[in-house]
Amino acid sequence: MKNIKNKTLLKILINFIFSLSVSLLSLYLMIEIPTSFFKYLTLIIVFLFSNILFYKKYDDITKLIIKNKKNCIITLILSGIIFYELTKTSNIEMVSNRILEIKCLFYLSFPGLTLIITLSFVKIKDWLKDFIKRMDSFEKKAYIITSIVLFSLLLIAYFSTDFFYSQYDKIYSLDSGWVYENMFANSHYYDIRHPLMSIFTFPIYAIVNFIFSSSLKPIILQFLNIQLLIIIGLELKRLTKNKFVYIFYILSFSSILFSLFFEKYILCTFLVVTYVYNIFINKKSSNTLPVFIAGLMPTNIFVVIVELFKSDKFKNKIKNIIYIGVISLLIIIFFGRIHCLFNGYDEIKKMKATFGSTNFTIVEKLNSTTKMIQHSFIAVDSDKQSNVYIWNDITKGISFVGIFVVIIILFGFWDIYKEKNKIYYSFISAFIFSIILFTVLNWSVHESPLFSICFSWAIIPLFIFGLEKIFTMFKINKKNYKYIYFAILLIMTLINTNQIIKIFNFITI
Repeated sequence: MKNIKNKTLLKILINFIFSLSVSLLSLYLMIEIPTSFFKYLTLIIVFLFSNILFYKKYDDITKLIIKNKKNCIITLILSGIIFYELTKTSNIEMVSNRILEIKCLFYLSFPGLTLIITLSFVKIKDWLKDFIKRMDSFEKKAYIITSIVLFSLLLIAYFSTDFFYSQYDKIYSLDSGWVYENMFANSHYYDIRHPLMSIFTFPIYAIVNFIFSSSLKPIILQFLNIQLLIIIGLELKRLTKNKFVYIFYILSFSSILFSLFFEKYILCTFLVVTYVYNIFINKKSSNTLPVFIAGLMPTNIFVVIVELFKSDKFKNKIKNIIYIGVISLLIIIFFGRIHCLFNGYDEIKKMKATFGSTNFTIVEKLNSTTKMIQHSFIAVDSDKQSNVYIWNDITKGISFVGIFVVIIILFGFWDIYKEKNKIYYSFISAFIFSIILFTVLNWSVHESPLFSICFSWAIIPLFIFGLEKIFTMFKINKKNYKYIYFAILLIMTLINTNQIIKIFNFITI
């Protein structure tokens, strides 16, 4: 009885320490100078829910830590690095004074940070281990070859010039310099378009910044981006059971462009595709992943519709969507973004006034959308204009390539419906949302091709599915499919290579 009592007391004590630590961490992650109301409301909510969660999951967390002792040593070191880099940020003075101006309390958030990093690390490690274990011969070769080729291009590009991670709005409205210097390097970066972005990017940046020199840092960070891009391609290959989907995806202009220029959209897209992959391939639903998907880029919340395509009772699907909503509220508070719940709508209205212009006709918006679809395969006609390299006439002319792709996609719709293919329902949902985003929500109509990376993962599989239905109609032997694909890929490669060379010429002039 005494042992049981001692264990219970120990459990309560550990619970209290980590709950306090996590609640302090939530406070220090809050943006700018929070009001007293937001500060204390965050502390109370996080402390109470942490206590409930840790007490309920105490045994599971303990077993996980014991099972992953070596990983825990690694995560302790990584947490130390992240915490050290966090103390070096320019806003640390403002952050550390949030409780009665007692700076030393800031260091009490370290155990909470370590726990979160440990649980996240183990989860990611287990997912990657399973992903690698499932690799077939093609995937292993594709991964190695793609990594070597893109890494080689990356070295050539980044050792030639810093333009690829320092430019701002000089190429296709890409914000490489801003993303590299502010979004990744700033522990408290925030805007309503990416409310939780720094929660993901700063820990990565902190570790790379601590280990590597300033000349290697952008290369390592971008190579991590490339790794995510390759994994997206492999996930699509498994979802569609078609290796040409991978090849088309990697050789598409949006993939080539974002493998060179430092940006945040690959990370946003990776979470979306991984969510779909987990549901249909791993047969596991992550209720937290949709929250982080929306936290990195709120427009991607459309992906929650995939919950309706799961093999479950409709009642359970709706319950799970509601549960995701509740989890969303808690995660927003846990990561110091409680102000979003109160001020988010006003922030969205202000942002929409900038990026959601209604000064375009429906024809212009449709023209722009077809350019985005084209950009998912080949570069849209572009050239130097003043001091920038930009697309020509985004809204003034229709893209016949984009229209061709849409027609091919439509050929496959009936078979997708007839086969009740839920994976392709997910692709259709993303494709339809991309059209709604630019034609109804009026989002950045003047620069729609920039967002092709956010939708090419759905457009390319639908295009290939539709193309193969046409092959079936014309009774083309399956053995000959590859010759047609190689011909299309050759044309894509020539056009995209020419455009990349033009961009290089613009940079070096």
